[in-house]
Parts: sequence; structure tokens; C-alpha cells
Amino acid sequence: MTAPTIPDRELVERTIAGDRDAFGDLVRRFQDPLYRYGRTLGLDHDTALDLVQDACVKAFERLAQCHDPERVRAWFFRIFRNTVLDWAKNIRRTEIRLLEVDEPPDLYDLAEQQALRATLGVALASLPSILREAFLLHHHLGHSHEEIAETAGVTVSAVKMRVMRARDLLRRRLEPELDEVTRGASRSSQG
Repeated sequence: MTAPTIPDRELVERTIAGDRDAFGDLVRRFQDPLYRYGRTLGLDHDTALDLVQDACVKAFERLAQCHDPERVRAWFFRIFRNTVLDWAKNIRRTEIRLLEVDEPPDLYDLAEQQALRATLGVALASLPSILREAFLLHHHLGHSHEEIAETAGVTVSAVKMRVMRARDLLRRRLEPELDEVTRGASRSSQG
């Protein structure tokens, strides 16, 4: 039997009361999702780890400013996002490139999958950054529209519009490629 998970609110309250182990539990709870978010933003492995650590230090220093401990997950993501944006400004980058996320290789038709992944990566990279961010947070990391709105500092309706526009743009950009893949698959099954 596994131990019951302590609610985020309780961990925040314990941390503010001086329990550093409670903050360690929060960090363990959020560090992997923050890392994956950083990778979807185009950070390399080491930079993503460093910025997650920086964001966690900032979160610890500012935890008393978290007005709604029930939503501490979105609060952590907002701090991390701002940390990434500050990092990008400091190294004079205008946009963070989208890098391919490390995935284990699939033995079945690896070349075709790599080509499709590269096509998807190019399509995602061609999206405006605010659309790409909303799309990846929602579809890749599973965040709710409300959490994304809080992270990005915009309204829920703006997030919904961004996700929808990103999907529409991706669909339009990928249709010719998917049609080609479909035609190629039907030719090989006939041959």
C-alpha cells in the first residue's frame, strides 16, 4: 500500500512554517514536469536542469508570495517560464529553438518516423512562440487551459484561442506531408 499523497497546499503551509523537507517534496513533485517543459521550449539537457534549479531556489525564496497554495503547480511553472525568459534575454537570444526531445528509438521503420518527427519539429518551430508554448503545454505536458493562463499571465479565453490557432496552423502545414505519407503507404501496400 502506498502512502497517501500530501496535498500541495499542505506542503506549501509546512514550508512557510519552516519545514524544508516539505519544500523538498514540492521540488520532487514538480522538477520533472518543469524539466520536460524546458526541453519543449528548446533548452538542452544541462541548461534545462540548471534553470529548473534556479527556478526552485526562486520559488523557495518567494513561497510566502504564493497567494493560492492550491495552484502552486501553475505558480512554479510561471516562475520557471520567467526564469527561462530572463536567461534568454541575458544571452541575447531572440528566440529559443525547438529541439527534438530525446525518445527511445522505435525499430519499426525508424527512417520514416524520424522524417515525420523532423517535419513535425519544423512545423512546431514555425509557429509563433506564444502559440507553440500554449500548444505544447496543453497537448504535450497535459496542462489545463486555466494552468496555462496562470503560467503565461493571460486569460483562459486567450489560451484557448492560442491552442486552437496552433492546431489549425499545424494542420495546414502538415496536411501536404501527411497526404504524401498516406499516398506512399497505400502504394507500398498495393505493390
